[in-house]
Amino acid sequence: MNKKAVVAVLCITLLFLISCTKQPANVGEKKHIGGTEGVVATFEPLGVEENQMQTVFDDETFGISVLVKNKGEKEVPVGKVHLELIGPSRELFQGVTRWDAASIDTLDPISEFNPEGGEEVVSFADDARYTAPVTGFTDLEWFVNYKYDYATEVVISNVCFKGDPSDTRVCTLEERKPFSVSGAPLQVVNVEEDTAGKGVVILRIDIQNMGKGDSTVIGQEFDTRFDRVAYAIDEQNRWECKAGGRENEARLIDGKATIRCKLKQPLRENELSTKEVKFTLNYQYQDIAQQILRVKESVR
Repeated sequence: MNKKAVVAVLCITLLFLISCTKQPANVGEKKHIGGTEGVVATFEPLGVEENQMQTVFDDETFGISVLVKNKGEKEVPVGKVHLELIGPSRELFQGVTRWDAASIDTLDPISEFNPEGGEEVVSFADDARYTAPVTGFTDLEWFVNYKYDYATEVVISNVCFKGDPSDTRVCTLEERKPFSVSGAPLQVVNVEEDTAGKGVVILRIDIQNMGKGDSTVIGQEFDTRFDRVAYAIDEQNRWECKAGGRENEARLIDGKATIRCKLKQPLRENELSTKEVKFTLNYQYQDIAQQILRVKESVR
């Protein structure tokens, strides 16, 4: 056999091996835009930019406003973003009209036609003034703590409903499943299907906090030890879902958790089909934004 023929045989063999190799599941290609952000808050300029520092003089007033943007795929209704202005002592300022605020507009999610998402400017002061004595300059570190209700939606494709695990037709039970997840700080990072006996299908859903903030179940307090999230699967009467022994709620240790959903009733031996399964994470998310303002001593 000549050299060209050998090369051709090797190429064909390589292509065959690649086609037979189990490929990883595709993630987020069709159903959702995706991304790891939800609501994001940033300070509007507090002063004039000077040497990469926002600056005002101690005899000047300044505004305090925060830009709130929805960069995920869940609509945020009116009043569902709560903001608290924190940092320097409140007694050191005049003209701050409020220290707590809530959004007054609906924040639209990102979409094909609105890739930037909805936004709103929340104002805390128009004419704030620092009243403490300043020698040279003082750097004030402002923070805004914000929290909002959100959700992550997941569509799991090609879930295999097979009563006889030895049947090799149509679909495979024990494998990673392709899924599409919506843009949000809490993400589904892996989905695997397995069996727990004849006709009993299991979905293992791995979730992770991809943001810098914290999450809790809506209506409950945040816990400094771990994140919390509620979850739901469609056709809840058909599935039993648990995470760490808890139904309908998961605790994220080091930002990670695994939810296992099992069919309540075994499939009949002759059942054989595939189906999309929808899964939702519901939570309140909390994050913080920071900005430094330099107050300079004015010439007397």
